[in-house]
Amino acid sequence: MATLHSERNWKIKIYPDDHAPPHFHVQTPDGESLVQIEGLVVLGKGAETKALKAALL
Repeated sequence: MATLHSERNWKIKIYPDDHAPPHFHVQTPDGESLVQIEGLVVLGKGAETKALKAALL
């Protein structure tokens, strides 16, 4: 696991050899969302909405 970015209460992480499609994880204290790299499509909505929006900017 590699943390690509960390800010306040959220982190962007990637995991080597993770499943398809290519994606990254946005982690917050309340949960985690997966974001597909192509098109920045949110695949799961476990992370706080405000943090998820900030991560996608």
